[in-house]
Amino acid sequence: MTRMPALPLFPSARLLPGVLLVLLASAGGTARAQEPARIQPAALLAAPERHVGRALRLDGLACVDTGGAGFACTWENGERVLSLSAPGLGGRTKPPVAARLAGTCRGADNLRLRECRFSVVVRPVNAAKGIVNAGERRRPLVTLYAREIDLF
Repeated sequence: MTRMPALPLFPSARLLPGVLLVLLASAGGTARAQEPARIQPAALLAAPERHVGRALRLDGLACVDTGGAGFACTWENGERVLSLSAPGLGGRTKPPVAARLAGTCRGADNLRLRECRFSVVVRPVNAAKGIVNAGERRRPLVTLYAREIDLF
């Protein structure tokens, strides 16, 4: 049996060591590009359709387990309302957060509790605009629908 000479893992690294470094740096940039885009809720309210299909991160949303309907998160600025709705939690939600949702943050009445504020990662599949009627006051509403939502 003839034995083949050992080849270096990256044969071109002998000739052009900078190329290997550039390739590794590019690979790292690709991983960062897949992270959710951090977005302010107000920007999402301005153009919700532009963000459908994108992974988004929003901070400081009030979220609850609605019971049989899944999970809901809201953000209000006094004049406008953003609502996120998903039937399930994503795999990145840690057990202590899930336990809080099953306890303290269960039911829409608990949206105002400080303990029910979370950072949210979501990939909306649809967006809808509407109106919230609160007595005589009417406010614009944007609802984003997703398959799942991650909270932390």
